[in-house]
Amino acid sequence: MPMLPLRDLGKVGVVTDVDPYDLPASAFSFAKNVRFEDNKIQRGAVFRKIAQAPTITPKHMFSYVTQTGVPQVFYVANNGTLREFSLQSGENNRSPASYTTPSTNNLPVTSCILNNVVYVNRPDRLPWYRGKDLNGVAFSTLPVLDSGTSQWRTDWRCRVLRSMSGVLIAANITKGANLYPNMVKWSNFSTEPNMVPPDWDFASTVSNAGENTLAEMQGAIIDAFPLRNRMYLYGDAETWMMEFIGGNDMFRFDRTFDRGVLGVNCVAEEGGLHYVFGNNDIWVHDGTGDRRLGTSKVRRFIYDSMRREEAHQFFVTVNRRLNEIIFCYVSDDQFVRFPAVAGKGCNRAAIYNYASETFYFADMPYVTCAAQAALSLGASVTYATATGSYSNVGGSFSQLDLVVRTNLTFGSFEEGTITRSFRTFEDFREVESGFDLDTIANTGAYIERTGIDLDEVGAELRGYKLISSIYPQGRIDDEGAPLEFTFGTSDHPSQTVTWGDSQTFDRTFYKLDFNIAGRYLAMKMEQSDFRPFTLSAMDLDVTLLGLF
Repeated sequence: MPMLPLRDLGKVGVVTDVDPYDLPASAFSFAKNVRFEDNKIQRGAVFRKIAQAPTITPKHMFSYVTQTGVPQVFYVANNGTLREFSLQSGENNRSPASYTTPSTNNLPVTSCILNNVVYVNRPDRLPWYRGKDLNGVAFSTLPVLDSGTSQWRTDWRCRVLRSMSGVLIAANITKGANLYPNMVKWSNFSTEPNMVPPDWDFASTVSNAGENTLAEMQGAIIDAFPLRNRMYLYGDAETWMMEFIGGNDMFRFDRTFDRGVLGVNCVAEEGGLHYVFGNNDIWVHDGTGDRRLGTSKVRRFIYDSMRREEAHQFFVTVNRRLNEIIFCYVSDDQFVRFPAVAGKGCNRAAIYNYASETFYFADMPYVTCAAQAALSLGASVTYATATGSYSNVGGSFSQLDLVVRTNLTFGSFEEGTITRSFRTFEDFREVESGFDLDTIANTGAYIERTGIDLDEVGAELRGYKLISSIYPQGRIDDEGAPLEFTFGTSDHPSQTVTWGDSQTFDRTFYKLDFNIAGRYLAMKMEQSDFRPFTLSAMDLDVTLLGLF
């Protein structure tokens, strides 16, 4: 029979939830540490280890650049302290002076910025705040009064603290011994830059502060996240919209969607859309319409293997340079490189590429948080000042010319061979951060396709197919490891694949020879290295042997 051409291998991505024999030829049963974009398969982003490690395990992190251009990176440690992290001046505790007894808590931390003031909230204590431009100054506890109404009370707590339209918004409220899981509180308007926290006096005739209980909402408010001039209040199974209308009511509240969120910090905004790690599916909305992203693609694989009891560790972040929404969670799936450990961070990421509309997966080295971190090396990297080897840095010196670099950065637990660290996550070729590859945190690329029945060429299901050779079309980095291709077979869709010997595709051979036959073929490709490669097409030399 003629050659079977496979083209646009990066067009469909990973589809785990459809039986492999029903997939189109360019779809894959699983893939990790790769990317599907520009109609080709590429090496996925790599972790680069920041030379200076945090002194305590990070639980939440945030970053910004002050009005004078000074980059600031902060993290809340798992013992509750708030620490400023700098590559030049080291690490400093910026917790309020009153926080003298550090304590751990599994509840997620939230943070926001309003009128150049930064707010940080851990649900078991009063919120903290500090002006963005107060370099070297500790945070303060939100002003409170034991009696009266002008400020936040000493016995008030909130699950989530966000900002929108000039006000602070607190959700899921506790007042002393009384729980109000469906309550939303908003502050008075903050109208001046660097203004101290606005009042919460909802009883005052001169304040616009207020509160409202969503009495018809089923379950508690889990998270709140702004989109344009609206705040979306996410529960377990529904989402409400909070919109400013002015007048006596100030805000109106409407039930908007019949689906919710899995945990705090499980919503990300990109391109005027909210991407939501939902309780039963990954979904997206623009405030008006919504659609499911995971259904008939990866939903069952993700939710059947996740540890839901660890949902307080899940989070979502955005890698804008690579057009990716990254859903981090704890998984027991059969492909994980770092085994799940209770309370030790996320070991798996489901990645949605919103440019190519494809899914793929990545191994996560027990990550706990992420932020677009404004990292300053103090000077551009030159040949004389570079400390790493070219093989572990890559790129060119022109890419290292920036003094301040903003990179997607993850914080990690210390577990097994993984060290407590901050790690950037970027394309190997971009080398924006200038840090060395972390050879322990990075794992090899892997793609797999099972259940190949050759419907595309009219092959009968009962017939045996012999794969004799393949002709891959792709590129490998000059110093990169070769790609290892392996074929296997099974005679029944429910049988385990029997794999043959692997063959090496490098910069020498354009053809790989095999001699494997079966009713259903399977293929996997692996690369042990972390350097770039692309794979866009492949020709298969297949013979139909007969009908049995």
